[in-house]
Amino acid sequence: MSMTARLVALGVHYEDRAGRALQLPDATRAFAEAVTPSILATRALRQTLGWMEGLVLPGIAAHYVARKAWIWRVAEAAVRKGFARAVILAPGFDGLGVALHQCGVQVTELVHPDEVHPRRRLLGKDSPIEVRPADLARGFSDVADVLRNTSDTLWIAEAVLMYLPAEAVARLLRSVADVSGAQMLVFSAMTSECRGAVGFEGQSRWVNRLLRLSGEPFRWSLPDTCVRACARQHGYVAALVDGVASGGRCKGESLFCFERAGARLAAD
Repeated sequence: MSMTARLVALGVHYEDRAGRALQLPDATRAFAEAVTPSILATRALRQTLGWMEGLVLPGIAAHYVARKAWIWRVAEAAVRKGFARAVILAPGFDGLGVALHQCGVQVTELVHPDEVHPRRRLLGKDSPIEVRPADLARGFSDVADVLRNTSDTLWIAEAVLMYLPAEAVARLLRSVADVSGAQMLVFSAMTSECRGAVGFEGQSRWVNRLLRLSGEPFRWSLPDTCVRACARQHGYVAALVDGVASGGRCKGESLFCFERAGARLAAD
């Protein structure tokens, strides 16, 4: 699994051990614990991790939890409104798919081809969740049948789009908007207004360096208003947008929920 997926899981577990992740699905908290090395669970190492977080980007672990909690609330609302199918892009070590399945939702997870087997091992051999290989940077050509069977579908892309080139993001938006039925797209995006490198405001210069070294640099960012305009251009209407760094979130990443225009199933 990717370095960033491991860091997110570590941050979630760090917050969970402090009792600050109770709003997340049980599966997400359990997965974060399962993939965190036991040595990192010691008090001394947790204190060291907290100190390191303060140097790199203060509050990023709480940001992960707040972001996941927002997406989980929106997903729960979508299920109540009638969405019975979900496609999750690059879930990493998150348990959202398991939580949605427990709500009666048919779940498909699209993961990088190199991560299919690790993801299936994490889910367990008897998991009813479908895990499909997809190179999102190249579009949906390798999972075209998923698009053909997406009537009334909730799409979730948490912390995914910022790692894709702009043209891949546009292809993703077009692909989902072109299919029939009600389509809801929930995602996060880097939306810093500042010029220069894509990233969180106030982050250490080491963040982008580490991302580049791991082969996972931020590639795509737009201000909030431009993200909305881009979505409208591809046939979406805004259902819910949270662009304010509140509730423990770091400034520079916003959360969006869009619906395909003309096929509304969920309320604003």
